[in-house]
Amino acid sequence: MNKRAISIYQLILTGLLWSIAGVFIKMIDMNAIALASARCFIGAFVILSFLKFRPKFTFSKVQIIGSISFVGTVTFFVLANKTTTSANAVLLQYAAPIYVTFLAYFILREKLRWFDFASIFGMIIGMGVFFSDGLSGGSMLGNMFGVLSGVSFAAQAICMRLHKEGSNIETILLGCIFTFLIGSPFLLASPPTVSEISPLLILGVFQFGIPYLLYPIASKNATSLDLVLIPMIEPIMNPVWVFLGTGEKPSIYAYIGGAIIISMVLFKSVFSLKYPLSKEDNNLEKIAV
Repeated sequence: MNKRAISIYQLILTGLLWSIAGVFIKMIDMNAIALASARCFIGAFVILSFLKFRPKFTFSKVQIIGSISFVGTVTFFVLANKTTTSANAVLLQYAAPIYVTFLAYFILREKLRWFDFASIFGMIIGMGVFFSDGLSGGSMLGNMFGVLSGVSFAAQAICMRLHKEGSNIETILLGCIFTFLIGSPFLLASPPTVSEISPLLILGVFQFGIPYLLYPIASKNATSLDLVLIPMIEPIMNPVWVFLGTGEKPSIYAYIGGAIIISMVLFKSVFSLKYPLSKEDNNLEKIAV
């Protein structure tokens, strides 16, 4: 088996493991911030074990901002899962590549191409469909948490691309530590019950820790298109596991809005890979951290 084939299997496993988040989050009645803290505490040990308990933090400005963005990503994602359907939470987060386009334009003055504008327009339509079904209480709030998780993930992605002098695994680890510390008062006030320990361990080890190690390992031998397309298993399978485990069924608006958003992400990703920015237009490549 060649190295790329192994990477593809690693990416498939990564997407499947990421996709179980919703069903196990729904099984745990802990406070959402306490749950995010506990999941990161367990995940940090998995990552530390991989690094042989010798992480090499740079503590650069970009690493700090990236790790803080990570805190927002994981915390808002858990909050979204607690306050809206898991399908809404994961699909709204998966609009992150298009949020990256916004951030790169306004912060770094990256050039926008015609397919960037088309994907942004399509995403706005998809968001409109999502929120047309979420005008009441919890669903609207949960959808907003899903959007914030996606924006945080986009900021994290930009910082990790800029962090040239260090390993991004350490950025994830630092984010885990921050998330645990911020959420520890909530965790002390709302500790897991005995019956919640098993799903917490599954979340921390299998849904979080292992995939965050597999993805960067797989990226060494996979193509850019592999890295974009294969993890799309997550938003497809996440609502399936939740439906089988809890009976939660997304609305027709979530299906339509989610299909539009995922289509726009794939559309933008494929064209971005086919027509990459030149070195003159790509400000991410110019910045030395």
